[in-house]
Amino acid sequence: MYKIIPTLIQTNFSANQIEVGSNSCYVIDSSLNLKDWGSNQFGLLGKGDSGYGTESSTPISINCPFLNTVDNILIISSFVLLLACL
Repeated sequence: MYKIIPTLIQTNFSANQIEVGSNSCYVIDSSLNLKDWGSNQFGLLGKGDSGYGTESSTPISINCPFLNTVDNILIISSFVLLLACL
């Protein structure tokens, strides 16, 4: 799955925001859907599972019921935060 050189990933969406962590990427698309891909070793993709063999090399949609209020994605170390105004 991991490649040393940059690789083009074909998508069918436009991104409002992209955040890149050390082993995973996160995007809020123009329809306000949360998508992510990369390593899921510690469950960072939000799929409900974790560990080797659960990674994704292409963007997957993540169910996030409050996404229409999310203002920003922030990655700090091994934590992914969705910032929202309540």
